Amino acid sequence: MERERRNRWSFYTGDDGLWLWGVTPPEGRQTSSKQSFPTLTECILDAKDHGYILWTSRDQRKLS
Repeated sequence: MERERRNRWSFYTGDDGLWLWGVTPPEGRQTSSKQSFPTLTECILDAKDHGYILWTSRDQRKLS
């Protein structure tokens, strides 16, 4: 079985209802956002500054 090489990203809300992101790289040390965000869009923008890539369906088709 081939070892996973991609980061695993997650987006979730905290107890206060604000958005956070978390990423676990293949080597396993998880990192989370340092602050929370009122909207998912703002959270995703911050995650992009930390390496998150938002694939579009068109990008996915190019890889196939």
